[in-house]
Amino acid sequence: MLDRRTALVLALAAGFAPRLAPAAEPVTLRHIRNAPPNVNSFVITSPQGVKVFVDAVSLPDDLLPELDNPKNLFVVTHTHFDHLSGTYRERFKGAKLVASTGTITSGDVRVEGVVSSHSDNELDGTSNVIMVVDVAGVRIVHSGDIGQDTLSPEQLKKLGKVDVMIHQLENSYSEADVVNRKAYKVLAQANPTIVVPTHIASVPAVQLLDQAYPAEIASRDILVLTPALPGKGKRAVFMGANGELAAKAGIRKSPDL
Repeated sequence: MLDRRTALVLALAAGFAPRLAPAAEPVTLRHIRNAPPNVNSFVITSPQGVKVFVDAVSLPDDLLPELDNPKNLFVVTHTHFDHLSGTYRERFKGAKLVASTGTITSGDVRVEGVVSSHSDNELDGTSNVIMVVDVAGVRIVHSGDIGQDTLSPEQLKKLGKVDVMIHQLENSYSEADVVNRKAYKVLAQANPTIVVPTHIASVPAVQLLDQAYPAEIASRDILVLTPALPGKGKRAVFMGANGELAAKAGIRKSPDL
Protein backbone atom coordinates (compact mmCIF):
# COMPACT_ATOMS: atom_id res chain seq x y z
CA MET A 1 0.00 0.00 0.00
CA LEU A 2 1.33 3.44 -0.95
CA ASP A 3 1.84 6.00 1.76
CA ARG A 4 0.22 9.42 1.33
CA ARG A 5 3.43 11.16 0.28
CA THR A 6 4.21 8.58 -2.44
CA ALA A 7 0.63 8.69 -3.68
CA LEU A 8 0.77 12.48 -3.92
CA VAL A 9 4.03 12.38 -5.90
CA LEU A 10 2.60 9.81 -8.32
CA ALA A 11 -0.59 11.84 -8.73
CA LEU A 12 1.33 15.01 -9.55
CA ALA A 13 3.54 13.11 -12.00
CA ALA A 14 0.41 11.83 -13.73
CA GLY A 15 -0.96 15.36 -14.07
CA PHE A 16 -3.50 15.24 -11.27
CA ALA A 17 -3.26 18.04 -8.74
CA PRO A 18 -5.00 17.73 -5.37
CA ARG A 19 -8.05 19.94 -4.88
CA LEU A 20 -7.24 22.68 -2.43
CA ALA A 21 -9.79 24.38 -0.22
CA PRO A 22 -10.49 27.94 -1.41
CA ALA A 23 -8.70 30.65 0.54
CA ALA A 24 -10.88 32.47 3.05
CA GLU A 25 -11.96 35.95 2.04
CA PRO A 26 -10.22 38.68 4.05
CA VAL A 27 -11.89 41.15 6.35
CA THR A 28 -12.32 44.53 4.64
CA LEU A 29 -12.89 48.00 6.07
CA ARG A 30 -14.50 50.43 3.64
CA HIS A 31 -14.67 54.15 4.34
CA ILE A 32 -17.79 55.90 3.04
CA ARG A 33 -17.01 59.47 2.06
CA ASN A 34 -19.57 60.56 -0.51
CA ALA A 35 -21.11 63.15 1.79
CA PRO A 36 -18.31 65.57 2.77
CA PRO A 37 -17.26 66.23 5.44
CA ASN A 38 -18.28 62.68 6.31
CA VAL A 39 -15.35 61.08 8.12
CA ASN A 40 -17.23 58.72 10.43
CA SER A 41 -18.94 56.17 8.17
CA PHE A 42 -17.53 52.71 7.57
CA VAL A 43 -18.69 49.31 6.34
CA ILE A 44 -16.92 46.17 7.54
CA THR A 45 -17.30 43.00 5.47
CA SER A 46 -16.56 39.61 7.01
CA PRO A 47 -15.24 36.47 5.28
CA GLN A 48 -18.79 35.09 5.37
CA GLY A 49 -20.09 38.21 3.65
CA VAL A 50 -21.74 39.85 6.65
CA LYS A 51 -21.66 43.63 6.34
CA VAL A 52 -21.51 45.81 9.44
CA PHE A 53 -22.68 49.37 8.83
CA VAL A 54 -20.98 51.60 11.41
CA ASP A 55 -22.22 55.20 11.71
CA ALA A 56 -23.31 54.94 8.09
CA VAL A 57 -24.77 58.03 6.42
CA SER A 58 -25.25 58.82 2.71
CA LEU A 59 -24.35 55.40 1.30
CA PRO A 60 -23.33 54.93 -2.34
CA ASP A 61 -25.76 53.13 -4.65
CA ASP A 62 -23.94 49.79 -4.57
CA LEU A 63 -24.48 49.47 -0.81
CA LEU A 64 -28.13 50.51 -0.59
CA PRO A 65 -29.51 47.00 -1.37
CA GLU A 66 -27.48 45.64 1.55
CA LEU A 67 -29.73 47.55 3.93
CA ASP A 68 -32.44 45.01 3.05
CA ASN A 69 -30.28 41.96 3.81
CA PRO A 70 -31.29 40.58 7.24
CA LYS A 71 -27.90 38.97 7.85
CA ASN A 72 -26.17 42.37 7.97
CA LEU A 73 -25.73 44.51 11.10
CA PHE A 74 -26.33 48.22 11.73
CA VAL A 75 -24.51 49.95 14.58
CA VAL A 76 -24.36 53.59 15.64
CA THR A 77 -22.08 55.17 18.26
CA HIS A 78 -24.42 58.12 18.87
CA THR A 79 -27.30 59.89 17.19
CA HIS A 80 -25.71 63.07 15.81
CA PHE A 81 -26.53 63.75 12.16
CA ASP A 82 -23.03 62.87 10.92
CA HIS A 83 -23.23 59.42 12.53
CA LEU A 84 -26.83 58.33 12.01
CA SER A 85 -29.25 58.29 9.10
CA GLY A 86 -32.79 57.90 10.40
CA THR A 87 -33.88 56.75 6.93
CA TYR A 88 -31.36 53.93 6.92
CA ARG A 89 -32.26 52.94 10.48
CA GLU A 90 -35.92 52.57 9.54
CA ARG A 91 -35.18 50.68 6.33
CA PHE A 92 -32.60 48.30 7.78
CA LYS A 93 -33.83 44.69 8.02
CA GLY A 94 -31.10 43.14 10.18
CA ALA A 95 -30.13 43.48 13.83
CA LYS A 96 -29.38 47.00 15.07
CA LEU A 97 -27.45 48.50 17.96
CA VAL A 98 -28.13 52.23 17.99
CA ALA A 99 -26.37 54.33 20.62
CA SER A 100 -26.80 51.62 23.23
CA THR A 101 -24.83 48.92 24.98
CA GLY A 102 -25.48 45.24 24.41
CA THR A 103 -24.44 42.61 21.90
CA ILE A 104 -25.61 41.61 18.43
CA THR A 105 -24.26 38.81 16.24
CA SER A 106 -24.54 37.46 12.71
CA GLY A 107 -22.47 34.69 11.14
CA ASP A 108 -18.82 35.29 11.94
CA VAL A 109 -19.40 38.76 13.43
CA ARG A 110 -20.03 39.88 16.99
CA VAL A 111 -20.59 43.52 17.99
CA GLU A 112 -20.64 44.83 21.54
CA GLY A 113 -21.52 48.36 22.63
CA VAL A 114 -19.41 49.70 25.50
CA VAL A 115 -20.65 52.61 27.61
CA SER A 116 -18.78 55.87 27.02
CA SER A 117 -19.28 59.66 26.99
CA HIS A 118 -19.24 62.37 24.34
CA SER A 119 -17.84 65.13 26.54
CA ASP A 120 -16.16 63.95 29.74
CA ASN A 121 -15.43 60.97 32.00
CA GLU A 122 -19.02 60.68 33.25
CA LEU A 123 -20.20 57.52 31.50
CA ASP A 124 -23.85 58.25 30.78
CA GLY A 125 -24.35 55.39 28.33
CA THR A 126 -26.29 57.42 25.76
CA SER A 127 -24.18 60.36 24.51
CA ASN A 128 -21.54 58.03 23.04
CA VAL A 129 -21.08 54.27 22.84
CA ILE A 130 -17.85 52.56 21.76
CA MET A 131 -18.56 49.80 19.23
CA VAL A 132 -16.30 46.72 19.39
CA VAL A 133 -16.55 44.57 16.28
CA ASP A 134 -15.02 41.08 16.34
CA VAL A 135 -14.80 39.51 12.91
CA ALA A 136 -12.76 36.44 11.93
CA GLY A 137 -10.05 37.08 14.51
CA VAL A 138 -9.79 40.82 13.81
CA ARG A 139 -10.97 43.33 16.41
CA ILE A 140 -12.11 46.71 15.08
CA VAL A 141 -13.17 49.47 17.47
CA HIS A 142 -15.10 52.60 16.48
CA SER A 143 -14.89 55.02 19.39
CA GLY A 144 -17.43 57.48 17.96
CA ASP A 145 -16.99 60.99 19.32
CA ILE A 146 -15.52 59.95 22.63
CA GLY A 147 -14.87 62.92 24.93
CA GLN A 148 -13.12 61.09 27.75
CA ASP A 149 -9.49 61.70 28.60
CA THR A 150 -9.19 58.38 30.42
CA LEU A 151 -10.62 54.92 29.77
CA SER A 152 -11.83 53.06 32.84
CA PRO A 153 -10.50 49.60 33.75
CA GLU A 154 -13.88 48.15 32.78
CA GLN A 155 -13.75 49.79 29.36
CA LEU A 156 -10.20 48.61 28.75
CA LYS A 157 -11.19 45.06 29.65
CA LYS A 158 -14.03 45.11 27.13
CA LEU A 159 -11.85 46.62 24.42
CA GLY A 160 -9.18 43.98 24.88
CA LYS A 161 -6.47 43.76 22.21
CA VAL A 162 -7.45 46.19 19.46
CA ASP A 163 -6.21 45.64 15.91
CA VAL A 164 -7.85 48.66 14.28
CA MET A 165 -9.26 51.72 16.05
CA ILE A 166 -11.42 54.25 14.22
CA HIS A 167 -10.93 57.29 16.42
CA GLN A 168 -11.30 61.07 16.57
CA LEU A 169 -8.39 63.34 17.50
CA GLU A 170 -9.89 66.86 17.39
CA ASN A 171 -13.50 67.83 17.98
CA SER A 172 -14.74 71.01 19.64
CA TYR A 173 -18.03 69.30 20.56
CA SER A 174 -16.02 66.82 22.62
CA GLU A 175 -13.61 69.50 23.81
CA ALA A 176 -10.76 67.48 22.32
CA ASP A 177 -7.74 69.25 20.84
CA VAL A 178 -3.94 69.19 20.62
CA VAL A 179 -3.63 71.23 23.80
CA ASN A 180 -5.46 68.92 26.22
CA ARG A 181 -4.68 65.84 24.09
CA LYS A 182 -7.72 64.04 25.46
CA ALA A 183 -8.18 61.82 22.42
CA TYR A 184 -4.47 61.03 22.23
CA LYS A 185 -4.49 59.85 25.85
CA VAL A 186 -7.40 57.51 25.14
CA LEU A 187 -5.61 56.23 22.03
CA ALA A 188 -2.48 55.50 24.05
CA GLN A 189 -4.52 53.50 26.55
CA ALA A 190 -6.38 51.49 23.91
CA ASN A 191 -3.05 50.85 22.16
CA PRO A 192 -4.35 49.64 18.78
CA THR A 193 -2.01 48.46 16.03
CA ILE A 194 -3.68 50.64 13.40
CA VAL A 195 -5.59 53.88 13.94
CA VAL A 196 -7.90 55.37 11.32
CA PRO A 197 -8.62 59.02 12.22
CA THR A 198 -12.13 60.48 11.95
CA HIS A 199 -12.54 64.04 13.29
CA ILE A 200 -9.21 65.80 12.90
CA ALA A 201 -8.83 69.38 11.70
CA SER A 202 -5.28 70.69 11.86
CA VAL A 203 -1.78 69.97 10.63
CA PRO A 204 -0.39 69.99 14.21
CA ALA A 205 -2.90 67.27 15.13
CA VAL A 206 -1.67 65.11 12.25
CA GLN A 207 1.95 65.70 13.22
CA LEU A 208 1.26 64.82 16.85
CA LEU A 209 -0.38 61.56 15.82
CA ASP A 210 2.52 60.77 13.48
CA GLN A 211 4.92 60.80 16.44
CA ALA A 212 3.29 57.72 17.99
CA TYR A 213 1.74 56.19 14.89
CA PRO A 214 3.77 56.66 11.69
CA ALA A 215 1.16 58.07 9.33
CA GLU A 216 0.26 57.06 5.79
CA ILE A 217 -2.43 57.99 3.31
CA ALA A 218 -4.43 55.06 1.96
CA SER A 219 -4.48 54.87 -1.84
CA ARG A 220 -8.14 53.83 -1.84
CA ASP A 221 -11.14 53.75 0.46
CA ILE A 222 -10.92 50.05 1.32
CA LEU A 223 -8.43 48.46 3.72
CA VAL A 224 -7.87 44.73 3.32
CA LEU A 225 -7.20 43.52 6.86
CA THR A 226 -5.09 40.44 6.25
CA PRO A 227 -3.64 38.59 9.26
CA ALA A 228 -0.19 39.84 8.25
CA LEU A 229 -1.12 43.52 8.37
CA PRO A 230 -0.93 44.02 12.17
CA GLY A 231 2.46 42.32 12.12
CA LYS A 232 3.87 45.23 10.12
CA GLY A 233 3.76 47.46 13.16
CA LYS A 234 1.86 50.49 14.35
CA ARG A 235 0.61 53.05 11.85
CA ALA A 236 -2.03 55.69 11.31
CA VAL A 237 -3.97 55.38 8.08
CA PHE A 238 -5.70 58.46 6.71
CA MET A 239 -8.67 57.71 4.48
CA GLY A 240 -11.08 59.77 2.39
CA ALA A 241 -11.18 63.54 2.90
CA ASN A 242 -8.72 63.27 5.79
CA GLY A 243 -6.07 62.27 3.28
CA GLU A 244 -6.01 65.85 1.99
CA LEU A 245 -5.24 67.19 5.46
CA ALA A 246 -2.55 64.56 5.96
CA ALA A 247 -0.94 65.53 2.65
CA LYS A 248 -0.75 69.16 3.85
CA ALA A 249 1.12 67.86 6.89
CA GLY A 250 3.66 66.15 4.65
CA ILE A 251 2.29 62.62 5.04
CA ARG A 252 2.91 60.35 2.06
CA LYS A 253 0.77 57.70 0.42
CA SER A 254 1.05 54.18 1.80
CA PRO A 255 3.13 51.75 -0.30
CA ASP A 256 0.86 48.80 0.52
CA LEU A 257 -2.61 50.13 1.41
